[in-house]
Amino acid sequence: MAKTVLVVDDDPTQRRLIQAVRERDGFAVAHAESGDQAIQHLSLGSPADVVLLDMVMPGKIGSASCRE
Repeated sequence: MAKTVLVVDDDPTQRRLIQAVRERDGFAVAHAESGDQAIQHLSLGSPADVVLLDMVMPGKIGSASCRE
């Protein structure tokens, strides 16, 4: 089974570019456009073996999300 990468970025172009590269490397890709969506994704038990996180986004930012 492919490892899953959760891409968290508010920029849809960046999410698509990362998805294309990771899928080409054999990974499954899930998306979240905010820190809140990423937390919800993980809270629901959805898989994520790796999280690629934009550190500066509106709302929760990467470093602050880790401390909450």
